[in-house]
Amino acid sequence: MKRIQKVLILSLFLLPMFSSCDIVSINQTSSNGNTSIDDSTSEVASSVQGETTSSEEISSNEVTSNEESSSEISEVSTSDENTDDYPNRIAIYSINDTHGAIEEDASSSTYIPGMANLNYCIKNDADFSDDYSVLLSAGDMSQGTGISNITEGQCMMECMNSMGIDAMALGNHEFDWGVDTIAEEEETANFPFLGINILNKSDGNIIDLAQPSTIITKGSVKIGVVGSIYRFIRNSISASQIEDIEFVDDEPLVTAEAARLKEEENCDIVVVLTHQAGSTDAVNEYLTDSNIDGIFGGHNHAFSCIQSSDQKRYFLEAGCNSRAYSKLVLTKDSSGDYSVESGETDRIYESNCTNASSPEIESIVNSYLAIFQEVLEEVVAERDESFGKDQLGTLVTEAMMYYAEEVCKVDDIAVAVHNKGGIRSTWTSSELNDDGLYDITYGDIYEVMPFDNEVQYIELSGETLIDACTDSYNYHSKDFTKENSKYYLNGVEVDDDATYKVLAIDYIITNSSSACYQGGKNGTPINGEVVFTRDLIKDYISHLGIVKVADFPSL
Repeated sequence: MKRIQKVLILSLFLLPMFSSCDIVSINQTSSNGNTSIDDSTSEVASSVQGETTSSEEISSNEVTSNEESSSEISEVSTSDENTDDYPNRIAIYSINDTHGAIEEDASSSTYIPGMANLNYCIKNDADFSDDYSVLLSAGDMSQGTGISNITEGQCMMECMNSMGIDAMALGNHEFDWGVDTIAEEEETANFPFLGINILNKSDGNIIDLAQPSTIITKGSVKIGVVGSIYRFIRNSISASQIEDIEFVDDEPLVTAEAARLKEEENCDIVVVLTHQAGSTDAVNEYLTDSNIDGIFGGHNHAFSCIQSSDQKRYFLEAGCNSRAYSKLVLTKDSSGDYSVESGETDRIYESNCTNASSPEIESIVNSYLAIFQEVLEEVVAERDESFGKDQLGTLVTEAMMYYAEEVCKVDDIAVAVHNKGGIRSTWTSSELNDDGLYDITYGDIYEVMPFDNEVQYIELSGETLIDACTDSYNYHSKDFTKENSKYYLNGVEVDDDATYKVLAIDYIITNSSSACYQGGKNGTPINGEVVFTRDLIKDYISHLGIVKVADFPSL
């Protein structure tokens, strides 16, 4: 009952805010957790607010050892202990980057199974055992869809509880709603949150919301799980949410903890659960570490199956949006030791889910939909064709300008800028309505723009404004144009030395890698009003009525 009351209160925020196993090569990127993903290639396009990772050449933070926190590992027994209960095979499963994809969506350009079907496919995998299998999550689970965002991850946590998740590594998007919300999710979760290299700036200790590792007991088998996050993840999170947190080099901490779990805790198996891609220096080290039996990753949405050169361990990552799961199978040899037999990432297709059933998860999802479905299915406007991310980028920046000029009656904003990684989905053609057009619902807007990014203005020199608008990570409004190597605002050439007011979002304003960076300070809300980008879009397209893709070209 307490949970239902909370989500009912959260639903008030939906009111208008103003009256009017493929082995892949992995390219890493960095942002407020907003990455551009090309599903056809599984490559990740760099973006300031995306699922990107900065270069490994960035100087590392000083590592603070944390012996006190390391002693606070949890031990979870999920089957009756028996002094002689060592199965011949153990299968460890991991999911990552579901981004709130709780519901099945067969109309998407790429099939979205949803949590019920994901659970069904894992539980019906040939290697799954109720008694001996382990289920893990490598983070970025909740942020991304209307139903998950409105409940601030509570619906996702309940689904994960039903699945029987044993542990989760914190990802960058777990921080999107702040540490208080993580604490509420942790209270709901029946599993620990891990992050050995997520530290308090004040004392160098692991944050209270995470622990370095956990031990899961299956029969008599002890499986140690060490959790971490990419060391350069900071630029993938809104600065205001992590002012008192630092992310340090995970490799020395993880390898030391893995050794401790094997040597002092007598773990039979040790795996690393980390929110980072398979091409980082840390993962390369983990693939050579004899104390580590496997690595499960996330963050860049790749379908990865990378085997170590000695063929003794794997790095596995399962794409995104509930579309796959990773599996590591270990077998017991004649001496009683476990070694890796296979590793794979298994895609889930609609044909896999024809007769799927996960009644408990379906019940959880339906209970939340009963509260919020009417709001999310509200038709806000209509469109004539499909909108790709570039067209949506133009739409978003035009919506920002409309808000400033028409709603707030401010006429001195020169241009609007939004990062590409903040556009999380597309509007693809589905079923025509009675008008021969396609409906745009509030849920569609939420999926494109799930982040609580605030629209603010800043002042930039003409030279810096050009840098912001020409940055390959950003979209800009139609006011900014280029002709014969010169740049114009509404037909007037940009003066490098002049000062201009620029509309942007707080994420790129506080991101040190952005041309809009203001030294860590926020910009100024127009008319002092805090407003999120998605609500500007709702108001703007409601004003338009019919949204025509030709009016929003790729710039």
